[in-house]
Amino acid sequence: MTSEFCILSGDCPGAGTIVRRIGGDGASVGRHGSVTIPHESVSRCHAVIERREEGWLLSDCGSRNGTFVNGISVARHFLSDGDEVGFGKVVLTFREEAGDPDSPDCEGPDFSEADGDGATLAANPATLAVAGADMRGALGTLRACAARRWRTLEDALKTVAENIAGMRGVAFAEIALLHPLSGEAVPAFAAAGNKNVPYAPAARREMARRAASAGSPVFWRGAEAGAVPRAGCDCAGFPLKLRGAPAGSVLAGSAAAFDTAALDNIESAAEGLEIFLGIFANAAESATGGRTCAHAGAAPVMVGRSESFQFAARMAARAAKSDATVLLFGESGTGKELFARLVYDESSRRGKCFVAVHSSAIEPTLMGSALFGHEKGAFTGAVERKKGLFEEADGGTIFLDEIGELSQEMQVKLLRVLQEGEFMRVGGTETIHVDVRVICATNRNLAEAVREGRFREDLYYRLNVIQIPLPPLRERRDDIPDLARHFAESIGGRKRGVSDAAVRVLAARRWPGNIRELRNAIERALVLSDNDILEPGDFDFAEKAAAAPETSAPATQTASVPDSGETLREVERRHIAAVMERCGGNKRTAAEKLGISRSTLYEKLKELDVGIPDAGVPGNGTSGG
Repeated sequence: MTSEFCILSGDCPGAGTIVRRIGGDGASVGRHGSVTIPHESVSRCHAVIERREEGWLLSDCGSRNGTFVNGISVARHFLSDGDEVGFGKVVLTFREEAGDPDSPDCEGPDFSEADGDGATLAANPATLAVAGADMRGALGTLRACAARRWRTLEDALKTVAENIAGMRGVAFAEIALLHPLSGEAVPAFAAAGNKNVPYAPAARREMARRAASAGSPVFWRGAEAGAVPRAGCDCAGFPLKLRGAPAGSVLAGSAAAFDTAALDNIESAAEGLEIFLGIFANAAESATGGRTCAHAGAAPVMVGRSESFQFAARMAARAAKSDATVLLFGESGTGKELFARLVYDESSRRGKCFVAVHSSAIEPTLMGSALFGHEKGAFTGAVERKKGLFEEADGGTIFLDEIGELSQEMQVKLLRVLQEGEFMRVGGTETIHVDVRVICATNRNLAEAVREGRFREDLYYRLNVIQIPLPPLRERRDDIPDLARHFAESIGGRKRGVSDAAVRVLAARRWPGNIRELRNAIERALVLSDNDILEPGDFDFAEKAAAAPETSAPATQTASVPDSGETLREVERRHIAAVMERCGGNKRTAAEKLGISRSTLYEKLKELDVGIPDAGVPGNGTSGG
């Protein structure tokens, strides 16, 4: 909702104080405008202020000395309360009468007290304070969202795109959000500063995708694909992240080369928009008790380009369009819950409850109460009526992980819910009806369990409407480099990298724990290493130590594998002890030869109870270990 009128006020050199009220029909500003500014730096018709649905739009009329908002040269810009607007050398303050925040027309999350990641939005006065950055001009729209309460995130994105495109020298601006399943950069809003928009739509989509996945700004000039320096570029892409994960990008192009000031302003706008996405997501989750998977238009990205993974992603996208039961099956650690959340996020039930239930984590005797609730006095300790998770998920989605662990009794009750949409609480007589979409997951072979009589055949067929197989990591090795770099950039709040040599080491492993194991390995390396780029030595893999004992043989010679029946632990212990002895007990040297960090070596020495040989001679350097 926009205000009925606004005010321009301030001092005009040689003409005293100016206070001009502008009504809903807008006004022209200039030496001969309806808002008269009698100064030689102001053109006859300098600019126009008009009311739009999105707010008050300031448009330059080709003035000789330019129009500025908070020091930034603009061709057009949506103004916000408190903006300093420059017409030539005359700077006036823009004030607007805010709409009624309690109006039924103003819906959506309340940002007045939301905060996160170094940013705070305050409704009165409407300011956006961001630590370490001066974003006043480029982010006027974001400052105002607290006072006006944007009805939707889309409203804000659209206006931000238009404000960037309205900066002097910007030919177009485009905000793209990553599709949650395909990982493609989907244009959300685009705005053109003039008709000569450089780069075709297909090229811009690829630029937006590259900028989103790069983790740092990418610059182009003409046909050069992102290989040019910041200076002299004619297109720039700035990544957007949501909670550390890639969420999209802001792309801006110029008909000529950008100057440094324009790029700084666009980058500031992208940083502010990233903060706004986080605030919006937090506000949306708070409104639903944190039970929904609300991602403010940008769900977590599924990283993977392998054919098997893309097949699963396409199946999930199709399944999301219906309310049919989905059965996800795959080994532990293949990302079944993430796929379930993304099916939910793409469905018509998005915004309603998403309830995740891990069947093996609930005591079998308590499963009935957990899923269906209980009445007061139903059993010892039932001191009051309790709703079950199916009631909590009414209208939304419930995810039943490890469905193969359910008892025969629970299988019967679940079958009735799936067929009839009804159940009774434990100890109750009232039939309760619910509308719940069910997504299940298992790492077991349910067909085999049916043959062995451990799983009901009728329930199996009721669950097995849409089957989505999730491939193990060893069958999608091409995805390991992307996954490793994604985890290194998104875990811990400090952006890190992974060297090519380390990627080769990671790709050579079997990963029995799949993506979960890979993520844990990356996280452990990030915690224990001080390197900005993770190297092979930052990863502690017993197989590597056992398979590559120190030898004087040529590097191309295959190491012999002991056939004495020793366990892997014994082989590892013997190898580490031998290296420690050759290094005279110096842990620093031994760690370097083993290709692991010293902290990892300390843990191995303690875990395997490896004795440290006596260095013998003081001052031989062993104290450094």
